[in-house]
Amino acid sequence: VVTLSEVLAHDAGHPHPEIRIRERTSWSCHHGVLRWSGECPDAPDGRWKGPLRAALERLAGGIDTITEGLARDLPGLDDVWGSRNRYVDVVLGITNGDAFATAELGPGADRADGAARNRLLVLMEAQRWRLGMFASCGWFWDDPSRPETHHVLQAAARAVRLIDEHAGTNLERRLGADLALFESPALGIDGATIYRQAL
Repeated sequence: VVTLSEVLAHDAGHPHPEIRIRERTSWSCHHGVLRWSGECPDAPDGRWKGPLRAALERLAGGIDTITEGLARDLPGLDDVWGSRNRYVDVVLGITNGDAFATAELGPGADRADGAARNRLLVLMEAQRWRLGMFASCGWFWDDPSRPETHHVLQAAARAVRLIDEHAGTNLERRLGADLALFESPALGIDGATIYRQAL
């Protein structure tokens, strides 16, 4: 067993050939990506996985549509998705929200335009948690009542509540209805109940 730095030091000056990822494979289950869709033989009853994914995909679509709509009115913002990708610097503490907003909104949005700055930061936080709700461990295990699925539901709650509060929408109500479409094999409770318990 060697570390990555040892491999790189050993191979200095000898570039590695290009490596491609084999599609629909997984490092953690010999059945490939079936583990995340409910078809994996190692998961006794994975019928909940597809509806959970569909509920979060629908929520993500709603969050993205609202993000694009609200971002259109932000002065100086050219690419909301590029901004979302750069927001990782705020998450990692490389920069703060104020400096990020100044850089993204440009010189036209000075400190006096607090509403635009606040809107940008709310949208970026919502997008941060929208991405977080797709952590793969939420689908890996046998039952949606596990802590890993609770974690993705907590991320979904944070994202949807930021959007609903800021935009005056009701995405969380629709999410609850979508989550009610599946049950925990172990506990016999629906996904909406699991969502409420996760919070």
